Amino acid sequence: ARGVAASARMERRDTTPIPPCPVPRLGDPAADIAPMALFLASGEASYFTGYSFFADGGLSIDAAR
Repeated sequence: ARGVAASARMERRDTTPIPPCPVPRLGDPAADIAPMALFLASGEASYFTGYSFFADGGLSIDAAR
Protein backbone atom coordinates (compact mmCIF):
# COMPACT_ATOMS: atom_id res chain seq x y z
CA ALA A 1 0.00 0.00 0.00
CA ARG A 2 2.81 2.40 0.78
CA GLY A 3 4.40 1.73 -2.61
CA VAL A 4 1.20 2.72 -4.42
CA ALA A 5 0.85 5.92 -2.39
CA ALA A 6 4.52 6.80 -2.81
CA SER A 7 4.43 6.24 -6.58
CA ALA A 8 1.26 8.34 -6.87
CA ARG A 9 2.92 11.13 -4.89
CA MET A 10 5.96 10.96 -7.18
CA GLU A 11 3.78 11.11 -10.30
CA ARG A 12 1.99 14.19 -8.95
CA ARG A 13 5.28 15.77 -7.90
CA ASP A 14 3.58 16.55 -4.60
CA THR A 15 5.43 16.54 -1.30
CA THR A 16 2.29 16.64 0.84
CA PRO A 17 2.22 13.53 3.03
CA ILE A 18 -0.56 11.11 2.20
CA PRO A 19 -2.46 10.16 5.36
CA PRO A 20 -3.10 6.50 6.14
CA CYS A 21 -6.28 5.29 4.48
CA PRO A 22 -8.49 2.32 5.47
CA VAL A 23 -8.74 1.29 1.81
CA PRO A 24 -5.16 0.45 0.77
CA ARG A 25 -5.40 1.64 -2.85
CA LEU A 26 -5.99 4.77 -4.86
CA GLY A 27 -9.54 5.40 -5.99
CA ASP A 28 -10.57 4.65 -9.55
CA PRO A 29 -13.33 6.96 -10.84
CA ALA A 30 -14.68 4.34 -13.25
CA ALA A 31 -14.87 1.62 -10.59
CA ASP A 32 -15.62 3.67 -7.47
CA ILE A 33 -17.55 6.80 -8.50
CA ALA A 34 -19.46 5.83 -11.66
CA PRO A 35 -21.53 3.01 -10.07
CA MET A 36 -22.69 5.33 -7.28
CA ALA A 37 -23.53 8.07 -9.78
CA LEU A 38 -25.53 5.61 -11.89
CA PHE A 39 -27.36 4.35 -8.81
CA LEU A 40 -28.21 7.87 -7.66
CA ALA A 41 -29.49 8.73 -11.14
CA SER A 42 -31.70 5.65 -11.22
CA GLY A 43 -35.20 5.21 -9.90
CA GLU A 44 -33.86 2.87 -7.21
CA ALA A 45 -32.45 5.89 -5.38
CA SER A 46 -35.71 7.83 -5.35
CA TYR A 47 -35.93 7.67 -1.54
CA PHE A 48 -32.51 9.30 -1.01
CA THR A 49 -32.85 13.01 -0.34
CA GLY A 50 -30.33 15.48 1.04
CA TYR A 51 -27.56 12.99 1.78
CA SER A 52 -23.82 13.31 1.15
CA PHE A 53 -21.86 10.32 -0.08
CA PHE A 54 -18.11 10.37 0.47
CA ALA A 55 -15.82 8.50 -1.90
CA ASP A 56 -12.67 9.03 0.13
CA GLY A 57 -11.53 5.49 0.86
CA GLY A 58 -12.63 5.81 4.48
CA LEU A 59 -10.66 8.94 5.38
CA SER A 60 -13.80 10.62 6.73
CA ILE A 61 -14.38 7.86 9.30
CA ASP A 62 -12.24 9.68 11.90
CA ALA A 63 -14.17 12.91 11.32
CA ALA A 64 -17.20 11.38 13.05
CA ARG A 65 -15.27 10.74 16.28
